[in-house]
Amino acid sequence: MNDFIDTTLSNGVEIALTNLEKNVLQNEIQLSTTKIQKYEELANTVKLINAEDPELFDNNLQRKGCIGAIIGVIFAFVALVIACGSTVPMGGTTAVACYWTAANFIRASITVGIECGSDE
Repeated sequence: MNDFIDTTLSNGVEIALTNLEKNVLQNEIQLSTTKIQKYEELANTVKLINAEDPELFDNNLQRKGCIGAIIGVIFAFVALVIACGSTVPMGGTTAVACYWTAANFIRASITVGIECGSDE
């Protein structure tokens, strides 16, 4: 995630996405299916956000905390979808994971508000 943030800041979101995809492919054997799925969801979500609002990343490139917060909330969203969107009943494990990721998503959303808030 830090590499993705740093690459986004220095070279833009498109290159960061390309590098992320290369890194996942190079390390595919070492990564679990769940981690690969999270990285794919992250990339797809960032691509969707960038397509809808290309200025979101561009306008905040000088604010590392803001970019980090945006990417953090995207990761939290992906984790939320994975943890709470499961159709396979796993008992209490799913409920705990869903609750934890929901709390993390809320925390990440607050961080975006703090880091990306207007300086006016």
